[in-house]
This record gives sequence, C-alpha cells and structure tokens, in this order.
Amino acid sequence: MTADVTASEPFAAVGPLLGLSRRRVSIGFLNWAHALDHFVMLVYPTVVIELQAVYGRSYSELIGLSTASFIAFGLFSLPAGWLADRWSRRNMMVAFYIGCGVSLIGAALAPSLVGLAVALFVLGIFAAIYHPVGTAMVIESATHRGRTMAFNGVCGNLGISLAAGITAILTAAVSWRGAFFVPGIVCIATGIAYVWLIPDEAQHKSARNSTADVPLSAAVAATIFGLFIVVALAAGLVFNTLSVALPKIVDERVSRWSRSAG
Repeated sequence: MTADVTASEPFAAVGPLLGLSRRRVSIGFLNWAHALDHFVMLVYPTVVIELQAVYGRSYSELIGLSTASFIAFGLFSLPAGWLADRWSRRNMMVAFYIGCGVSLIGAALAPSLVGLAVALFVLGIFAAIYHPVGTAMVIESATHRGRTMAFNGVCGNLGISLAAGITAILTAAVSWRGAFFVPGIVCIATGIAYVWLIPDEAQHKSARNSTADVPLSAAVAATIFGLFIVVALAAGLVFNTLSVALPKIVDERVSRWSRSAG
C-alpha cells in the first residue's frame, strides 16, 4: 500500500495543476509512444541515404542492414504480449521507452556497419513492445473507445509521416549520428517521466473466456484465421515497402529535378 501511495505522489502534485486525470495522462503517454514507435523504426530508411556517401556503399546493400530490425519488430510482439500479461504492462512500457532510447543511442555511436545492424536489431525488439502492450492499455483505459482508438491511430500515423522529414533535418543540421541520438534522448526522457508519473498497475493475468461469443466450426475458424494472416502479411508488406522506399524515391526525384533545373 505504501509503495502505491509513494508511486502516485508525483502525479498527485502535477496532475491537478494541469487539470488532468491519471487516466488521461496514461493515455497521453501511450499515444506519444505510438508516434515514437513508428518514428524510430523509420529513422534508418532516411539516414541510409547519407550513409551511402559516408561509407561508399550502395543503397541496396545498406538498406539490407535493417531487415533483421523489421523482422524483430514483428516476431518479438508475441513474447512482449505474453510477458506483459504475466508481469506488468506498465513496466513493459518503461522497457519500451528506455530500450528504444538506448538502442538509438547505440546506433548513433556504432563504430561500424555491423555494430549499426546489431543496434537496429535490438531497436526492433524493444519497438515490438508497443502494439501488443500499449494498444491493450489504451483499450482498457478508454471510456470512449472508438474516439480514443482513432486518436491513437492518428498519433501513430503522425509518427510515420514526420519520421522522414525530421530525420532529414537532423541529418542535415547535425549528422546521421545525431538523427539517431536526438530521438534516443527523447525516448529515455519520456521513459523517466513515465516512471515518475505513472504508478505500477496490479498484475494482469490473461483469462480466456470458455464460451465463444460467436460459435464457429473448426473449418470456418481455420479459414478465417488463414485469411486474416494473408491480409495481415499483404498489408504489412505493402505498408513497410512504401515506408522504407519513400525517402529514396523522394531523394532520386529531387536530385533529378535539381540536375534538370541546373
């Protein structure tokens, strides 16, 4: 009991001043996490254009370094969700913030392309935490779920849409290392604020309802599940292909326009 009161004291001091409830602050952190989640995964596809000049390697060779990161982003969502149900969703989100931040700083300080690939892989592992954990927390905390989930989706899309532009600005203003370092610091700072303001939750145990809401035969259930997998794979492939390729497409079009204008 004492631990819960102590953990909630920072919010008790700050929350009323901002006119916010703990639920709104928690959802705000989760929305910000969704934006960061997609942002950090799309830093490298923009940075890789600068790395071509730095390392003298081809784009196709360098972009391949992020393959393991995107695979980890998908596969590690399974153990992340399992661990959140049996340990703590809040602590998993702390791991998301801090883990992504440390991985980004590791990428910024990588002494070689191998080190960079390892840092990106670790980034994919920690970034995989958000969707199975953060989305579940948003749904649980929301009172108007449709509106809350819609806004949460907007935050994720903003992270995607702003990633290339902000990364390009950081790369031009600082360096490609700065493009990793700055969002890394932001992630760690957010994680510290999250620990300070959001107390740990009661342990969540996964419970499965023994009665199905919609009874289905084994054949129909298997068909629906198979179709869902096909749709998810196709949509994910198209989405990630466009997201990763878009910075390079823009770079080539701008370069071609500059040469023709000159």
